[in-house]
Amino acid sequence: MKMENTAQCRDNDVVKEFEGIEKKWQKKWQEAGVFAVEDFNGEKFYCLEMFPYPSAYGLHMGHVRNYVIGDCIARVKRMQGFNVLYPMGYDSFGLPAENAAIKEGVHPEDYTRKAIEAIMKQQKIIVRNARQFWLMSRLLMESAGVIPKQRLR
Repeated sequence: MKMENTAQCRDNDVVKEFEGIEKKWQKKWQEAGVFAVEDFNGEKFYCLEMFPYPSAYGLHMGHVRNYVIGDCIARVKRMQGFNVLYPMGYDSFGLPAENAAIKEGVHPEDYTRKAIEAIMKQQKIIVRNARQFWLMSRLLMESAGVIPKQRLR
């Protein structure tokens, strides 16, 4: 019994440590404008994925799969010199969001706003993990000569 409690405490400490690291880097990325759009005259590329429905307070693995694939495609196209438009929105109108609000006993607008906030928080975590995957993929593609070497920002 003591071993389980010790392991659980250690796991909680590790989680807190990673949460601190995550917040630190997300703040730095925000301040540095890492995800800011650059205005340049490259060939245009439009990458659109399904928008999440905020009829629940969170994303599931199907969303993660969808957004990581789109993120990778958009990033590769940017590395190839394309001017990429990669919008994100929330499909917040319709019966699913209204039914979820009724089930929770709140106004649909209030429910939708809170659900979007929760989804955006999760998307930041997904982007962080996708960026780590993207950096590794980019190094592999550069070393294989698939894309030209680029300066990391």
